[in-house]
Amino acid sequence: MSLDTPIAADLLAFVTSGVSIGVASSDAALNPHVVRALGVRVEGPRLVVLVPVEQARDVLHDVAANAGVAVVFSQPSTHRTCQLKGIDARIVPLASGDRALALAYREALARDLGEVGYAPAFCAALLDGIDGELLGIAFTPEAAFTGTPGPQAGQPLESAP
Repeated sequence: MSLDTPIAADLLAFVTSGVSIGVASSDAALNPHVVRALGVRVEGPRLVVLVPVEQARDVLHDVAANAGVAVVFSQPSTHRTCQLKGIDARIVPLASGDRALALAYREALARDLGEVGYAPAFCAALLDGIDGELLGIAFTPEAAFTGTPGPQAGQPLESAP
C-alpha cells in the first residue's frame, strides 16, 4: 500500500488528528524497542514521526541499522487504531514548524484524553520529552493494518480504519 491509494485522504486525516502514536523497531537480534511519538508530519508520500531523542535512542539506533519501522496510531476515546509499516525509514532533523506541530499535537491528544476522563497532568507525563531534543523518523508506508478491537483487528487495511 502507498499513500496514493483510495484510502489516503481518510488515513492521513486520521493519523494527523492528534491520536496516540507509538513507534516500534527491532534490532538485529529481533529485540523490540518502542517509543511514543510526539506528532506526525506528511512529506509527500512519506510520514515523519517526531520522537524525543532521550527516550528514542534504541529505536533511532534500530532505524539507522535496518530502516524498518512499525507505527501505531490510536484514538484513545474510540480505540480506533491502525498500524503502518515501512522498510525505508531514516532519521531526519526537525523541519521548520515541527516544534509547533509537536505542541499542537500535545493539545489535541490532551483534548481526546480529557474526553475519557484523563487529567492534563496525565497527558503532560505521557508526553514527557516534548520540550527536549526531537528528531524525525521518515518512512513510506508499505503496509497498513487495522488494529481497532473487533473481528477485523490485524487485517490488512482495505479502507480507512
